[in-house]
Amino acid sequence: MYSNDSRILHVNEVANVASTLVDEARREGKNWRLRRIPAGRGNIFTVATSRARDLVTARKLIGASDVVHLHYATNGYLIWGSTPSVLHLHGSDIRKDWKRPLLKSVISASLRAADAVVYSTPDLYQWIEDVRPDATWIPNPVPRSFLEPVPGVTRSERIVFSSRWDETKGIELLLPLAQRLVEAGCEVVGLDWGTHREDARRVGVKLEPLMDHHEFKGFLAGAKVVVGQLKFPALSMTDFQTMALGIPLICSANSEQPPAYTVTCDDYAGLVPRDPEAIAELILDGSHPSDSVASQWVEDHHSPGVTVRACEDVYRRILA
Repeated sequence: MYSNDSRILHVNEVANVASTLVDEARREGKNWRLRRIPAGRGNIFTVATSRARDLVTARKLIGASDVVHLHYATNGYLIWGSTPSVLHLHGSDIRKDWKRPLLKSVISASLRAADAVVYSTPDLYQWIEDVRPDATWIPNPVPRSFLEPVPGVTRSERIVFSSRWDETKGIELLLPLAQRLVEAGCEVVGLDWGTHREDARRVGVKLEPLMDHHEFKGFLAGAKVVVGQLKFPALSMTDFQTMALGIPLICSANSEQPPAYTVTCDDYAGLVPRDPEAIAELILDGSHPSDSVASQWVEDHHSPGVTVRACEDVYRRILA
C-alpha cells in the first residue's frame, strides 16, 4: 500500500522532470529520491562499460525501493525482473529510438516488463497503445522557479528559438523560419544544441551555450516571442516554461488544448499550413503582449504538485 513513507526511487534525469518531481515530493515530506545514470555518449564500448558498472549499484538501490520509476525507455533493462516498476516514456525514446533494431528490442521488452507505463505528452499514446493499452498520461511538471516572477529582466525584441536543432523538433521548419526572420532584420537567438546547430549558425542565428535553470529562465523571459518545437502535436518542456513566464509562444498544435490565445502554427492552417513564411508573418506582424492567462493555465495543469498527485495515483494502483 502506498503512503508518504513508501520508498520511491526515480532513475535517470530527462529534461529535469525527475528532479522536479523528487524535489516537490521531498518538500511535501515524501520518501522519494533520484538516481542519475551515466550519459549514453561516446563509442559503444565506453557506454556499455559504464552502464554495466552502474547496473551493479543501481540494482542494489532498486531492490531496496518500494517502487522504481524509470525515465526513458532505452534504459528499461534496469527494471527487468524488478517489481513494482514504472516505465516513463518521454518522446524520442518511443518516436525515434523504437525504430532502431537493437533499441526496439530493449524498449519492447521494457514495455512488457513494467508494472505500469506512463507517458509525458498525450500524442505518445498512439505509439504504445498496441503494446500497453493501459498506459497513463502524466503531465510534465514545470519547475516551481518558472512559476515565479523574474526580477530585473526586461523583454527585448529578440526572437528566441528554445528547442534543440534536430529532426525531432521540426528542423525542416525551424531552419527556414530562422533564416526568414534574420533576413527581415530580427535578432534571432537559439541554443548551441542539436545535430543541425551549425546550420542554424550559418543562417544567422546567434547561438548561446546550454545553461542552468536560472539562466534559461532569464533567457526566455527576455524574449519578444519564443519559437518552440514545430514537429509533433504536443508541448515540449521548454514550451511549458515559456507559457509559465507569460511569453508569447509559437509551437506546434497541442492535443491538451491550452489557452486559445497561445499562438500555434497549426491554428493558422487556413493561411499556408506549416509554412515558414506564414509563421514568420505571424511573428513579424503581431504585437505579442504578455500572456498571464497562459501562465495560470500552466500552474493549474502542470505545476509539480499536479504531477506528483498523478504519479501517486499510479503507485497506489500497482501497490494495491
